[in-house]
Amino acid sequence: MRAIVYGAGFFWKYHRYLLPVDTEIIAYADSSKTRATRISGEMIDGKPILSPDELKGIEFDTLVIGTDFGTANRIFEILMNMNLNNEVDIRFLARDMKTLLLSGECVDWHYEVLRNGIIKSRIGDVTMIEKGGSDYDTISEVFGDCMYHMSLESDTVLVDIGMNVGYVSLLYAQDKNVVRIYGYEPFPDTYAQALENISLNSDKIREKIIATNVGLGYGETQLQVVATTDGTARRSIYTSSGNGEHVEIQCCDAGRILTEIINENEGRNILLKIDTEGAEYDIFKSMEKMNVFEKIYSIIMEYHREPNVLINTLIKHNFRCHFHGFSSQGMLIGMNMNISISKH
Repeated sequence: MRAIVYGAGFFWKYHRYLLPVDTEIIAYADSSKTRATRISGEMIDGKPILSPDELKGIEFDTLVIGTDFGTANRIFEILMNMNLNNEVDIRFLARDMKTLLLSGECVDWHYEVLRNGIIKSRIGDVTMIEKGGSDYDTISEVFGDCMYHMSLESDTVLVDIGMNVGYVSLLYAQDKNVVRIYGYEPFPDTYAQALENISLNSDKIREKIIATNVGLGYGETQLQVVATTDGTARRSIYTSSGNGEHVEIQCCDAGRILTEIINENEGRNILLKIDTEGAEYDIFKSMEKMNVFEKIYSIIMEYHREPNVLINTLIKHNFRCHFHGFSSQGMLIGMNMNISISKH
């Protein structure tokens, strides 16, 4: 196998062992044209460094993206713009590592880069499709960086608020301790893609997931919003201008919905996953109004803007909190210290 390695930094140095032993590396590539051998004279392991525009002049079988997930996704988008995947196979070194399931089992990440730039992945018992940069980043966060992993006991119900295209729901659906998943996604096209991903899987997986095309917030409202074109994972129900299709979405009261779920699942541990691009503040406001926090076992969420309001609310309701990130965005985990784990 004649291969070009795109990216040869620390990640490549410590993970190059993942390549098949019969791989013949004929060159390296770098996004910076000034680093190209023809300009800088620099070489790696005696092999030339190519700029992206030089790749089409070289005969090779495989292009290996030898970087971490985030950088690899940006490189892959460059390659898609060049239509390079019509000519060679593309491998992600980061995806060639084993990934961790909620059960603690390490499994291979099987993936296929299709000729139209779509990636089809199978991880453990679930199959998913990625259709663009937002999907590449989200699946990397969920299955590569394990950002939404939570240690589970038996009889857990996941409420996936901001379901997006369904990756977190599918991660949890293959865990034996998860008995039911309620997913809420307000944007119609994103919701349709979530249904498509769910449909690719077995009855055992599909039947756990109840997906609904609504958003959750404070009160019952109809909103006119813009489905922005910069990626499904970055959409907000508060965006009323910008590039994208204007759509009407239904927003239901989070406290009411969660109360109904709690009543339907008495004795089960309720886990909330929240990623709503800023709607988490209204969700918390509604939860307080309906006295829901006391019945939630754990919360794992992405926050936006200053997290202190969210943290103070959780502490007020006797949650132990951990967060990491920045003042404008990061991850927040809360565990309710008043609830003992239900085991059935």
